[in-house]
Amino acid sequence: MGRPQTDILLDYTLSCCLPLSQCGGVGSLTVLSLLADRVNGPDSGWQTPLFETYADWDREIKRTGASEWRVSSVNENYITSTSLPEYFVVPSSLADEDLKQLAPSFNGARIPMWCWHHWTGCALVRMANIKPGMQLRKHDRRILQAIAQSHPEKSGVFKSDLDKSLPRVLEVQAALVRLKQLCIHDSFEETEEKWLSSLENTRWLEYVRLFLKHSAELTQWMYNKNISVILQEEEGRDLSCVVASVMQLMLDPHFRTTRGFQSLVQKEWVAAGHRFLDRCNHLGHSDKEECPLFLLFLDCVWQLLQQFPAAFEFTETYLTVLYDSTRISLFGTFLFNSHHQKVQQSQDLASNGNLQCEGKCLELPPVWNWSLQFTDKDLTLFNNPLYIGKSVSCVQNGTIKSFKRPKHLPKLKISKLTLERSA
Repeated sequence: MGRPQTDILLDYTLSCCLPLSQCGGVGSLTVLSLLADRVNGPDSGWQTPLFETYADWDREIKRTGASEWRVSSVNENYITSTSLPEYFVVPSSLADEDLKQLAPSFNGARIPMWCWHHWTGCALVRMANIKPGMQLRKHDRRILQAIAQSHPEKSGVFKSDLDKSLPRVLEVQAALVRLKQLCIHDSFEETEEKWLSSLENTRWLEYVRLFLKHSAELTQWMYNKNISVILQEEEGRDLSCVVASVMQLMLDPHFRTTRGFQSLVQKEWVAAGHRFLDRCNHLGHSDKEECPLFLLFLDCVWQLLQQFPAAFEFTETYLTVLYDSTRISLFGTFLFNSHHQKVQQSQDLASNGNLQCEGKCLELPPVWNWSLQFTDKDLTLFNNPLYIGKSVSCVQNGTIKSFKRPKHLPKLKISKLTLERSA
């Protein structure tokens, strides 16, 4: 019988972190905390919120003006769901007791979770599927009613079933495998036309296009029709991460700044419980759960950056470095399947490594502390010189435009980010 996954993860993290703790006589002074300088340190990734506290979510509510929504602590100490954050945002009309009754009806007890609020009053929400049974329709109506009531005009709600609208996780993984094979094999001896045909057959760009198209269509429900949108999928931890992030990137200029983008990734991927440990196959334990959804998301961002080069504060270099950082085990941001797992494993790490632990767990440094990896000169490569401020939605061919869904999406290009990381 193989060893438990948690033990293998612990060994993996210890092997990377413990040698550092033994350098220079640092001993049990927790070198990881020194590296991190905590989230409130002088250089903490432009003070990127980690969405691990009540205050972070409350500030996001106030920033977006979501007055009919509130921060719930129903999941404190992860008593409701181990894959959700301890604090998240729900309709004000739902009391914590209501949420406790509803939670068992959802896959993984993943209660519907607020993502973003438009200034007109509509909201973006993501949720796992409701388990089949007699209460399915009742609980579904209860959720829809609560979200509709949070709108000033008590308008309707549009629900998008992502499992039916977008490629499955296995299909996305298969597309990247085909793309890797295309890049690894000596295919550059082929004619350009044949190579481009082979690239098209990988279906990677097709999947990028589908995610962009579906996200753009859903933004129209919010932007033009003032209708709240629910993103629904089996567990609410994979496809919805991509779509929720791309939608907010299109709708909110704040998320096209460097700090805003980092908070978006932290909120919709890390805090929301995307399974980075499994999807990145950090342990090399099994290929069955592996899927490059985060890479696909960054490719979507790259495509938007090419189309609207002055609308983003960051560059292609930043996106590339961010993806590379998912493979650096010293940072806790992309290492775990959920914050609950991070707490559990870091407590074990502190115990086995004889490290002092402040608070709930050992503070692994967030990746957003870029000065731990790069000099100030290096970091200038993250800054887009074409950026003209977040008051502008986007720019195309020198003309200021808003994000509106065109009849036909522009032809996509294969990003250097994906191509280089596939080779």
